[in-house]
Amino acid sequence: MNRFTIAALAGSVLLAASLLAQAPAVPPAVTPYKPGPVPPNGDLRYCIHYREVTPDFIEFLRQARINFLHWHGPFHGYTGMPARTELEKMTARTRKTIDEVHAAGAACILYIGPCFSYGDKDKRTILFDFYDKRWQEYTDYFGPKPGDLLEMAQCDAKGTPRPYSYGGQDGYHLCVNSPGVRQYTKGLIRMICEAGGDGSFYDGPYVSQGNCYCKWCRERFRTWLKETYTPDELRQHFDVTDPATAEPPLDSKGRLWLAWRKFGTWSLLDFLKDTKAYARTLNPNYIMTANYCMWSGEPFGPQVGSAENIELWSQAIDVIFDEAKYGAGPHMNQGVKNSNSLDYRYLLAAAHGKPVALLKTAPDGNVPDARPNLTRLAIAEGAAQGATWQFHYIQPPASAAAIEYDAFLAEHASVLTRARPWSPVAVWASLQQAYAGLTSYPPGVSRFLADQHIPHTFLIDEDIEKGIAPPCEVLILPQVAMISDAQIAMLLKFVENGGGLILLGPCGTHDAWGQVRAESALRRAAGVEVDWPKTPQRRESGNGRIACLPAVSLPGSANAGLSPAQEAGLAALPELIEWAGGHGLPASVGADSSIEVTTAFDGAQTMLVQLVNYNVDLNGRVKPAVNIPVKVRLPPCTAVDNAYLLSPDDGTKKALLPVVFRAGKAAGMPPCWMLAPGSDACANIEVPRLEIYDLVELQLKTVAALPANLPRIVVARTGEAAPGGQVTLALSLSRPAEARWAVEAPPEWQVKLTPGENGAATCVVGVPATAHQYNHSLVVSAVLSDNHKLTDHVWVDVAAPLHVELRAPPHADALSGQTRFDAVLHNRLAKPLTAQFSVTAPDGWTADTAPRQVELPASEAQSVTFWLRAPAAPKPGVYEVSVDVAAGAAGSARAAAGFAVLADFQALRCPRATEPPKLDGKLDDKCWTGEPAVKQFLRNDGKGPAKQQTRAWLAYDDKKLYVAMECIEGEPGTIIALVTNDGGEVWRDDSVEVFLDQAHTHQNAAHYVANVLGRRNPASGWDAVAVRTDVGWTIEMALPLGSVAPKPGDMIGLNLCRTRPARPQNEPEFSSWVFTGSSFHQPAKFGHLVFGE
Repeated sequence: MNRFTIAALAGSVLLAASLLAQAPAVPPAVTPYKPGPVPPNGDLRYCIHYREVTPDFIEFLRQARINFLHWHGPFHGYTGMPARTELEKMTARTRKTIDEVHAAGAACILYIGPCFSYGDKDKRTILFDFYDKRWQEYTDYFGPKPGDLLEMAQCDAKGTPRPYSYGGQDGYHLCVNSPGVRQYTKGLIRMICEAGGDGSFYDGPYVSQGNCYCKWCRERFRTWLKETYTPDELRQHFDVTDPATAEPPLDSKGRLWLAWRKFGTWSLLDFLKDTKAYARTLNPNYIMTANYCMWSGEPFGPQVGSAENIELWSQAIDVIFDEAKYGAGPHMNQGVKNSNSLDYRYLLAAAHGKPVALLKTAPDGNVPDARPNLTRLAIAEGAAQGATWQFHYIQPPASAAAIEYDAFLAEHASVLTRARPWSPVAVWASLQQAYAGLTSYPPGVSRFLADQHIPHTFLIDEDIEKGIAPPCEVLILPQVAMISDAQIAMLLKFVENGGGLILLGPCGTHDAWGQVRAESALRRAAGVEVDWPKTPQRRESGNGRIACLPAVSLPGSANAGLSPAQEAGLAALPELIEWAGGHGLPASVGADSSIEVTTAFDGAQTMLVQLVNYNVDLNGRVKPAVNIPVKVRLPPCTAVDNAYLLSPDDGTKKALLPVVFRAGKAAGMPPCWMLAPGSDACANIEVPRLEIYDLVELQLKTVAALPANLPRIVVARTGEAAPGGQVTLALSLSRPAEARWAVEAPPEWQVKLTPGENGAATCVVGVPATAHQYNHSLVVSAVLSDNHKLTDHVWVDVAAPLHVELRAPPHADALSGQTRFDAVLHNRLAKPLTAQFSVTAPDGWTADTAPRQVELPASEAQSVTFWLRAPAAPKPGVYEVSVDVAAGAAGSARAAAGFAVLADFQALRCPRATEPPKLDGKLDDKCWTGEPAVKQFLRNDGKGPAKQQTRAWLAYDDKKLYVAMECIEGEPGTIIALVTNDGGEVWRDDSVEVFLDQAHTHQNAAHYVANVLGRRNPASGWDAVAVRTDVGWTIEMALPLGSVAPKPGDMIGLNLCRTRPARPQNEPEFSSWVFTGSSFHQPAKFGHLVFGE
């Protein structure tokens, strides 16, 4: 866990004279800060500063219109305090600085580190020195000195204080249930108030490893049990008759484990409430926030690893602050989109309406000139989600960009604060799964929907318990196993009232106590009797609908996207959303996944459509998108009255979009068209050019509702449009009905309509040879038997007749010296083509593909594979390969791609299995008879080979990756095997872990863990069998590779890991094939798996 400490002072806003040189001649008028509520989402501009507050920095605050400053200040607490005689001077200096910040228009909160300390207990340094020599000078702030400073420390199950280390400093974790910690923290709050501070930022609170066994926690746990559960619940679910004698469990096998987990999260909330209540007695406007640390972009890790639950914290704190992986701000790298929009969605759902600020710094980029555009993109991403990206370590090249974008957001704050994220599609992000060690995948589903341009929100457990409220029409459950009876009742009520559920993988298999259900009303309503369906299944239920999808193994975090196999597993979702909700999608965008769209609504008269272009590479180069068609569903009973296009990226800050009711453009202006494809009204907008961030403001008016029973126009398109080509439209209605179809096309386009059955029709559209390469509009209408007219809009993107994509791996395969590339050739004409294909390799490299002739079928794509062979000992660096395609009069096309040669390329070649192994845990199958792929594991503490070694073998077929591991154990009798249920915390036992980065982004990975009993986490979707041996234990695993079979030369990220828990006489040992440091969860450091013949 990365925490702000004194060592983080270097990570601050850097300003120089260059900033002032770029500032406007006349600075914006600034209203001095007045105590009051925190600015809401849409108007919060948050900055972190851990250095001296200089005049240049104050000027930056003014120029960037920062209204919320989080400053380190001197009252952090983890090193103690100076001599009491210095306190008055320190307070006066701090007050002067805070006064300057207030004058610049910003509130100023100060840092406190309540859960850790620095110092050596034996050498009596730092906090121990303060305790010994100066605590008695501060008893009016901190109360009486504890009998022992380590009484404030968190403890392990043996009662040993837990050590803390960061930035070369050692100390101890401190416990929020300790009276000494609470009084010490309150003393720091009082100092902040006396210095004029407006509040505090807690670096924490947290519980190391998710639980603390100190005497304070043991005592409070017993009291909490009595206050939280009824006597019957204690007896029935925990086998506790007298909570006063209950002991905290040591592992997940204990009956009280779920309650013990919940107690940890409650303790942190209680600490926040207690200290805030005290702060409000000193300052009624005191602002409190705390460092929630969703480091990897998923909420389950903080809950399990440190008991952090932002859904609970938001009851007490005033600003939702999330610290995440540094340098992982949004960007595009070698075709991989890094997006943090899913982080914002979860935080907003958890926030209970509180403002949200995300600290995930923008990457530095490859060159200094990259920083301005990467900063613009980071600000835009937060704004489009209805939240705030925090300024931290903004270097001079980016400061002008920050000022420019913040000025735009401040100018439009009134509308940004009114309109909140709005969509009829929601994903259940169920944090309660973590209490029982179960796994759910809301980030992966959210990333898929964002890539498909489907706006959506998250719902949390509490939202389900209260009842699923509008505008939600479709709720997606991403393998939500643990669901209470009350929540199931609300889900079924939602369906009975006309809502749609999509169950992705087994759902409702466990009750609220983490126990497996014998039966489930949710499964019955979905029509699932025994096994979960292996193909999509639909079922009408009451007035609503329930769809079931097979489980898909998704990464815990998905900021860098999904693999092709994972995307294929979710491919049915868009169609199922339309079916389950009985409406069209909330939005569609005629662009690739580099663009994300969000919608927001103020509940009355304003709707916002926001577009963010993630196509900003690490050199800061922006690839603009042009002529982007966007269709959005409007809230019920509304129509567009006026529409405006706003952008900070060009000189036209606000352009009127004329609203019309059929295809056509006003001269020189992009239009907004009203459509009625069914019982929904839609607005169709053309955005002429998107650099990074555009905002469309739709001013709405109230109109009569469209008839609810209208069918919906459904258009399926085949063929690729090119000058002289053709596109086929399959026209139908969402339910059979008589209809007279018409299609309006641009002049000179040919339209041929052929009626079909049940009111359907086929339309073949011929594109003239003179058509410009552009998005062209077609208006589709259907007149029903009652003369009601439905209208929809289809965009046809006319592009060059010949197009080529080059798909390159991020790294060359240095293991074999040859690397596979795939070129996809698109023929957009309605006739076959003969094309010449050639490859240009980097100097010294050779391609096995000489110029060749390729036959391209009409209106189809053809894939061509070629291999690059490396020279002997190629130098590390980035290389470029290109392909050229020429087809006579149809033209030519070219594509290039970069790939890297790594200085340290670690890879395993995985052979194809001639027959799959029999999973019995015994390594006697044919595929395990050869030399092991891995002969040695390394310790994660950097001390060389593991003492207890591990060997591994690999094999694959079209569907699965097979992994066998032999875990040598010098003390077989001491093997730890406590977790006996799938889905439990198996990593606490003797266990092995496999990480698969199938998308090969080095950002995310699917994670599989199995213990010595063969118990798995995740609980389903893969198989593992383990057996004991005389020298340790062996295990066989079968992991899903998805619906796209790997081909020889395919490359993915991989690491194999082993956990050997502490023995009575030995420390724990963590080891892995590729060394990743203190944590296994480091995809950037993983090795590679190369699929072989």
